[in-house]
Amino acid sequence: MELDRKTYKAFVISSQIQQLNGFGKYKFGKVNFFVSSDYNYHMVQKDNITIFLLGYCFDINDSNIFDYKVIENMTELDGKNDWYDYMNYLNGRYIIIIFTSNELLIYPDATSMKPIFYNKTHKIVSSHEYIIKEALSQHYNEKIETSSYVRKNAMDWTDTEGIYKLNPSIELEYHAFKMKRIFPRTNKSIKPVADVVQTMQPYLEETIKWLSLQPNKKVSITGGVDSRISLAILKPLVYDMEFFTYIKQQKSIKSESMLNAYQKDREITSNIAHNLNLKHKEYIIPTNDEIEQLHYIRTFKETMSSQHSYQLSYLLNRTSEFDGALHIKSTVQSIGKSSFPTKLYSANNMENLLSGIKKWVPEEFKKKQNYSKYFDEISDYLKRVDLNQNTSKNYHLLDLVFLESRLGNFQSNITQETDNTMEVFNLFNSRKLIELLLSVPLEDRQNQSVGKYLISSYWPVLNYFPLNSAPGLEEKYYLLKRGGSNQVGKKMFDHYKVLPADSKGVKIYQENNMYVIEPEELPLDPNKTYKIKLINFSVKKVSISINSMYENEKGRGNVSVEIDKVERDVLDFFNSRQYDLPSEEYFDIEIKVHTRKEKASWIKAARLYLDFNN
Repeated sequence: MELDRKTYKAFVISSQIQQLNGFGKYKFGKVNFFVSSDYNYHMVQKDNITIFLLGYCFDINDSNIFDYKVIENMTELDGKNDWYDYMNYLNGRYIIIIFTSNELLIYPDATSMKPIFYNKTHKIVSSHEYIIKEALSQHYNEKIETSSYVRKNAMDWTDTEGIYKLNPSIELEYHAFKMKRIFPRTNKSIKPVADVVQTMQPYLEETIKWLSLQPNKKVSITGGVDSRISLAILKPLVYDMEFFTYIKQQKSIKSESMLNAYQKDREITSNIAHNLNLKHKEYIIPTNDEIEQLHYIRTFKETMSSQHSYQLSYLLNRTSEFDGALHIKSTVQSIGKSSFPTKLYSANNMENLLSGIKKWVPEEFKKKQNYSKYFDEISDYLKRVDLNQNTSKNYHLLDLVFLESRLGNFQSNITQETDNTMEVFNLFNSRKLIELLLSVPLEDRQNQSVGKYLISSYWPVLNYFPLNSAPGLEEKYYLLKRGGSNQVGKKMFDHYKVLPADSKGVKIYQENNMYVIEPEELPLDPNKTYKIKLINFSVKKVSISINSMYENEKGRGNVSVEIDKVERDVLDFFNSRQYDLPSEEYFDIEIKVHTRKEKASWIKAARLYLDFNN
């Protein structure tokens, strides 16, 4: 078989494909195992067991045990259960493949940072969806059907019918092509934040030891909390590594809100780098018009299963200091938060799962008339990945699907875009650390308490700087000082520890026991901004109800409200909507006017009432 396009760090397992140009070949019985020449891998054989490690890994109990020593240790263990327990403590970006006398076992890392794809019909397993498509076309003369879920990267779906992404919590036995869940291994337990951080500390110390021996370390930083957690933990090494932030050009940014977010991110990262004397560079992502070799983009469109930023990949590939680098990313620790509404955790069932993940699925599934199809598709997915009430071990389905779909598919595929240049690492890409992150009480997860505790423990000065969603210490001081001089703000803070932090085009006042937000003046203009920013200074979330008194359906489409990046018509607030203000974070409320209005009645129509539930 011949590949028309070059792939990087690639492998294929098949019993039918006999030759693959440019790949080394191992044969085990009727099964052929192909590995590309650029792949860093290790192999150990003992008695009737052969173990391959593709990529790299180390033991978070003892960082002196890495790569070859890891799989050598596995040959000394007493079977699968010991392997599962041992792999819980591995960090890295790797695939472990074990050939025994009667089984062929395939294991991804904790979040599939090294992607694995498969076609069950012809029993083809590969690092690339593209390679399986070529095999189906060249070897089996099959017509390649594009999936209706193209470019969604949700669940275990790919762009191609009949090709799926291997779930990171699954053991695949190749001969029977059977999936078995290996995470979680034990029932979920709830632990205080302080205990979780204390348990993590020795694992993180070993991680720092391992990292200290790695050359050419590059850390991407943003203004978000996940990046700040990484920076805090990396404190002992910060002057032995380089930091970078990639910036989109203004003409590539589609909305004003996104532009403002990028500008704030840039301001925050520059401020941190300057004040902490970090070696930091900004890289401007080129547009297609500025890329000399457009075949690079065309090749990636054919060979990648993601479309995050081929332009960024091109930039890094053409920047010599990234050649062979270890890129330290901060995506995995997002599992420690929860982006789902609290009410969805009230029951661990299919209904709440479908509601929570709807934002990731194709538009057709969001229509009420397609609910049964949506239900069936997700049911099929859960069966493929062996996820049910028994195997979930009391973990909420929402959290496991976030881990295995959002991280294990969407984020996982993105890592391949830079395989031609560098390797990727995450501090928390270990099943043990993920288990700990998920063991924190839900409210603490929603308040990002573990992250805040780690920052305060490892590098507290980082609290001085703002986050892209929260003020820093200096900003908090000025907000409190300014809010205390405002009668409405003072009352709100005294009762609820919440302050109006900033506003534009709106005023806020108290009416009975509620707070009222409305446009300041007429006319209401679609070109003007009507926005208020609240900040919750409490250590816990604060619940509020937001409602409108406007109920004239004929007015639908004139005024809408955007909260938490979701826009709804003001009429949809007539029966009140519930929101949680996260601890120590901003909460934005924007009233959007779509047609110019000059009558005073429209100020009343656009008026919102805030009622604190605490």
